[in-house]
Amino acid sequence: MMVMEDKLPQHIKERLEKAKEKIKERKIPLWLFADRELFELEQKKIFSKVWLCLAHESEIPNKGDYVLRYMGPYTSVIVVRDEDGKIRAFYNVCPHRGAKLIREDRGNSLFFKCQYHGLTFKTTGELVGIPARHLIAPNFKNSDLPLFEVKIAIYDGLIFGTMNDKAKPLEDFLGDAKFYLDILLKRTEKGLQFSYPQRWIIKANWKTAVDNFIGDAWHFLTAHGFAYEVGGVVPPYSNLFSAYAAVVKLKGGHGVMFAGPNKFDSPNYPRPSYYPIWWPELLEKAKKLLTEKEYKVWVDSNRMIGNIFPNFAFHNTAYGAGTADIPVPYQSFRLWRPIDVDKTEIWTWWAVEKDAPEKLKELSFKTYIRLFGASGIVEPDDVVIWEGMTENALSPKSSDLDLYYFAGMHETPDPTFDGPGEYYYGGNNEINQLNFFEEYINYLLEGDQE
Repeated sequence: MMVMEDKLPQHIKERLEKAKEKIKERKIPLWLFADRELFELEQKKIFSKVWLCLAHESEIPNKGDYVLRYMGPYTSVIVVRDEDGKIRAFYNVCPHRGAKLIREDRGNSLFFKCQYHGLTFKTTGELVGIPARHLIAPNFKNSDLPLFEVKIAIYDGLIFGTMNDKAKPLEDFLGDAKFYLDILLKRTEKGLQFSYPQRWIIKANWKTAVDNFIGDAWHFLTAHGFAYEVGGVVPPYSNLFSAYAAVVKLKGGHGVMFAGPNKFDSPNYPRPSYYPIWWPELLEKAKKLLTEKEYKVWVDSNRMIGNIFPNFAFHNTAYGAGTADIPVPYQSFRLWRPIDVDKTEIWTWWAVEKDAPEKLKELSFKTYIRLFGASGIVEPDDVVIWEGMTENALSPKSSDLDLYYFAGMHETPDPTFDGPGEYYYGGNNEINQLNFFEEYINYLLEGDQE
């Protein structure tokens, strides 16, 4: 049993239990999207408990390379390749008096020096320097003051960290989501190269972005309709892309979506994501490395989009954005970093196979920037909606307003699907959003159930 200080306030517990019952009716209470008490509870009950994606190993290829990353709104960490080539992570905290060790986003160094009192640490975390040691601490042992190390694990180049020393193994946490990550990460022997991230802040709660990325193709034609109308994107089968979608409900609050019609409803689409046109050799490479089922799901699919609980998203699709006459495939990965109840920092990386053709790399990056960069064509469409949802959720009336996630309620899972999870194909089913919020509430209620 948890100690009394960690238990939820009774009124929050009752509201969450009622919300969990509402989810069974396919309803989400609006207040769940943005509530000031919930925001602080999320940090204690979710972001301090689960595995969070920090970086990709290609961002720190050399000894001494480091990046500054965040685990929620308050916890900054240094991810570094140490002097021996091992990837480590440390809390950005001097163990002497609690000052931050670094403030720059990235760099290369074999030492970290605290500006407060000048204590110096190796990239292994070992203390190696104390100014005026002979006067202040002549008998102090360096081994008594190492940096605070973050528990990390790496999955196919993705570096995850957790504040929870008792967290389940990363692969258990990812569960069946590994199947879909493999499709993105394991297609060639050389693997992916990540760009450095773009970052910007929006006036929206982080859950509004998850609610979109975890399984919403429906909004493509409406929210992003302007981009199609003015020719900002080349959207082959744009109507079909909005009318058809497949979603995959996964355990653990993870979710995946394949946007667009399947191979039977649109047999002439160059699957997957126009790679047969731009880089046909990729299919040959992937067939050797992916499992038979992973490969089949990939080549039968269109755009693959998803979210790993709680706030790590991925996106592999094809668009034209003034970059080519036919859509260009690209990959991006995203983090929705909570800063405040009504403020989120979006982190986004472009990614590409290291051995991809140079022309594809060039056009893929341009397409990504023009569409989903900080000033991308479609980005403002989503942001203005997420900000409006957040403002509505902060209204005192939001406690009385239940949102009805009715889309796809007539559908049943397809047992013939080759991948793991519950697969629904047809119109855009909103089951993944409901699944996410159910897991979200489970974490908040953990230790408080009767």
